[in-house]
Amino acid sequence: MYTSVLLSTEGLVNHFQSLLIALFCVLNSGLVFAASVPDDHTIRIRIEHLKSEVELKGRHILINGDKFSESIFKKKATIQLREDGSWSVRTKNSEKLYPSMKLEISGESLELDGRAAPAHVVLSHTTKSLQSLRFDAITELPLEEYLLDVVASEVPSHWPVETLKAQAVAARSYALVIQKERAGKPYHIDSSTQHQVFQYKQHKRVKNTSKIVKAVKQTKGQILVGADGQVFKTYFHAHCGGETEDPGAVWGTPDENFKPLHDKESCDTSPSGQWVAEINETEFLKYIEKKVGEKSQDNRFLSLNLKHKSNSERIETIEIASLKSTLQLRSQDFREAFGFTKIKSTIFSFEYKDGVFSFKGRGYGHGAGLCQTGSRWMGASGSNYKQILSRYYSAARLSGLDITLSKN
Repeated sequence: MYTSVLLSTEGLVNHFQSLLIALFCVLNSGLVFAASVPDDHTIRIRIEHLKSEVELKGRHILINGDKFSESIFKKKATIQLREDGSWSVRTKNSEKLYPSMKLEISGESLELDGRAAPAHVVLSHTTKSLQSLRFDAITELPLEEYLLDVVASEVPSHWPVETLKAQAVAARSYALVIQKERAGKPYHIDSSTQHQVFQYKQHKRVKNTSKIVKAVKQTKGQILVGADGQVFKTYFHAHCGGETEDPGAVWGTPDENFKPLHDKESCDTSPSGQWVAEINETEFLKYIEKKVGEKSQDNRFLSLNLKHKSNSERIETIEIASLKSTLQLRSQDFREAFGFTKIKSTIFSFEYKDGVFSFKGRGYGHGAGLCQTGSRWMGASGSNYKQILSRYYSAARLSGLDITLSKN
């Protein structure tokens, strides 16, 4: 949250000069953006999703609940959620039950299921997840600290530092948008590709830690904002396959801030963007039967038809037909149904032989917003991070410093 302060005459002059310098730099960068985030801004991250149990390790562990606080002197414990909503904490020789809606864990050198975790973690469940005895692990970190591990998790640390800077600004902006959208929820942002990838302490495990730190520090507090003065929703993905996508085609809601770009020079023939996958006709038949709720012994698979978008190699819809039913899917729904890591993009073709469909495609991810592979190429070709951001987020606009950020 921004607060107002009274400045002396000299302070006002210095402040005005700083704004003029900042504006000059922005206007000469090719990118219109200049907003900042308070140093103490924090964000809640879901680091584990729908766990049935977790193995906790660490030192000086303290467990807090609704009405209790207790130290665990053992270095290792297994935590499970019980049907009555209480928590079972088992060590080698004992088990204790803790009646509490959530379990707060703090300590040193914490690990959850063998992965490093922050010094404070909350285990919590919803009414729905309790039915399946599942819970989430959530932590809260300063935004800039969180971004170090996002950048290190999202892109290789040996990539050009200007590319890393662009990723830092995009990740910071995206995190703030999602945080606002999920205000009041137990967590703001997920640590998987559902939002953006976060692995705690990842920036310390990579070879080029100093480049990650430099990228985040040199863009500290910088975010993109739209013409409406709100933080810009900076979608990004791994590889566009030669052309970016309209977010409306991905999520169903048109977004005039994004126009598809052709990135043939940097992404079209990149080996990292080529993929193949196989799906047999039995899998298609099972999917149809599941969706329409009918199963028949004499049902059989008939055909698969692709419809391309106009003036694009991207697939718009897929029609799957059996003897009994026909389904038409949006391409992104098709990817979700058969696996985002299997059908990696919506640029593909297929061949059929002996009951098996062989898919060949380009790109990885939904295709909207910044292409990480394309931003790498731009950074290696001499573009600075502002030019990279300007290319992929051309609708971003300058905002003042009066942005109010909620972290509820």
